[in-house]
Amino acid sequence: MNIIFRVDASTNIGSGHVRRCLILASYLRNRGANVSFICREVIGNLCCLLEDAQFIVHRLPFDHSSAGNAPHDMRVGDDAISSAAIIDKHGPFDWLVIDHYGLDQRWEQAISQSVRNIFVIDDLASHSHSCNALLNHAYLTGLHKRYNSLVAQNTHLLLGPKYFILNPAFHIAKSNAIPLASRNQRILIFFGGADGTDETTKAIHSLQQIASFNIDVDVVITRQNTHGDCIRTLVQNTKRYTLHEDLPDLSRLMARATIVLGAGGGTIYESLFMGLPSIVVTTAEHQTAAARQLHQSKLILWLGSTQSIATPAIRDTIKSWVSKASDKLPLEPGKLMNVVDGQGLARIEKVLENS
Repeated sequence: MNIIFRVDASTNIGSGHVRRCLILASYLRNRGANVSFICREVIGNLCCLLEDAQFIVHRLPFDHSSAGNAPHDMRVGDDAISSAAIIDKHGPFDWLVIDHYGLDQRWEQAISQSVRNIFVIDDLASHSHSCNALLNHAYLTGLHKRYNSLVAQNTHLLLGPKYFILNPAFHIAKSNAIPLASRNQRILIFFGGADGTDETTKAIHSLQQIASFNIDVDVVITRQNTHGDCIRTLVQNTKRYTLHEDLPDLSRLMARATIVLGAGGGTIYESLFMGLPSIVVTTAEHQTAAARQLHQSKLILWLGSTQSIATPAIRDTIKSWVSKASDKLPLEPGKLMNVVDGQGLARIEKVLENS
């Protein structure tokens, strides 16, 4: 198969879209596919990350209305024309994979004559799409119904955690990890690539207030995090804290953690696969519905959205967990691991091959 991805990263939208596409692209390449990328050179792009992984990246030039900096207000027509020119020159392609909140039905229809099939990776379930297949890994009932009015009837829908794009490194880490009950208390903090609301700093301040509990803490940030200097200073001045930057994945840290404190994105599903309890603060509106349902199913502890959660709420929740004063945490690892089986990549490949 010949496959090309259209995806961006930036200081605004973070790194998650590119990183999950890199996981999928690497898997497909290892299975014999020819894979390349189209990315715009917005501030905080990850073109070099993809090129370091030996993928060809066709770069679209930066402009201030580019998708990465204004994901819902980009010049769709211009982007489609530029992308189509690249695809026509370097194709034909069996599949175009799109992972981008700024690209919807208009863009897909504009480029449809240049590709055989279009595969959309979506988290929003709020925009119309013109595609052959669509993936949304959210743990959310009623997803099929939500897409009835957003895609054509013959669109192949891949919905739910069974299609979650999991880095194969997690399989190795899980098989080598010691049992959760045997680990020393250790918290992993990660609020996504950009963390525009600086939840990482809020979390560190929360844990500093219960330093007497002697908890080890791993803090993870990426180059997209504009608060990096402040976070580095905080970590350097706090005992038992370790800062990690631009990690390829969280598998090694999750294998030694006892709880994850983070946002409502893909990290939740990685934690579920590893059987790790998660305390979640959602940082985007589209994360709320799934986080609420996971919370109601007793699979995570969702505190609320970033606008409504202050430092004391995080502090008190962690304190209750550490002191075993709350019946909400820790959750049952076996129940957590039943949600994500880690076979999403194989299921996606099967759809691509059979279409």
